[in-house]
Amino acid sequence: MIKGLSQFIKFAGGTVRSIFPPYCRFSFYYKQFIDVGVKSIPIVLIVGAFVGMVLAVMTYKQFSKLGIESLVGPFIAVPMVSQLGPIMTALMILCRVGSAMTAELGTMRVTEQIDALHCFGINPMKTLVAPRVIVCAALLPALTVISDMIGILGGWMISVQFFEINSHFYMDQTKKYFESFDIFTGIAKAFFFGVIISVVCCYKGFYSKGGASGVGNSIMQAVVVSFIMIIVSNFFMSMVGQYIWQHYVR
Repeated sequence: MIKGLSQFIKFAGGTVRSIFPPYCRFSFYYKQFIDVGVKSIPIVLIVGAFVGMVLAVMTYKQFSKLGIESLVGPFIAVPMVSQLGPIMTALMILCRVGSAMTAELGTMRVTEQIDALHCFGINPMKTLVAPRVIVCAALLPALTVISDMIGILGGWMISVQFFEINSHFYMDQTKKYFESFDIFTGIAKAFFFGVIISVVCCYKGFYSKGGASGVGNSIMQAVVVSFIMIIVSNFFMSMVGQYIWQHYVR
């Protein structure tokens, strides 16, 4: 375990060094932009919309018992932007993109394509890993914003159309409790989640061994480890965000 952790730290350090200066071939970034960003939009829209609608249903059910249905709006918007949006988007990207990164690099490793790059004097960290890390870290916040917007819209639709909450009052209450710091917190989380997903998945794929079964095992490990790191890091970032809000923002 200590050896694996040391190897991961060394890999992460090599990834940071390979980013500066970035690899300048546009095609590498364009492919990752399409895979990570454009092709992920439909699933992000679907998940974000239904998360927002489920929040509306559950919130109205509980708040109606207390007679505070007017607070449904902020209860949907704030958790969606600061918590659920970044986490759900990260998990979707992990399942769709992270596993693909591990599979692709793992296949290149077991078929000795990465070794061939070394033989030709090409740095695989700069050409294979760095573009994935840069694009994933940059696009996950953008995807999170899309998820947040569609989630809030879905919550508004259910609240106004089905539960007959006044739309104007709904929006006023949301604006009253919604703060720009919540947006900043969610975007910061999404950025770090993007780094976690790309680095862990690339690491597991880069050091795959054992043929097809080894690649499959690497994919499983990458998804599990990334999932745990996302959940744990979300807690600590939430605590840090709460401390900053209490002492410097409020």
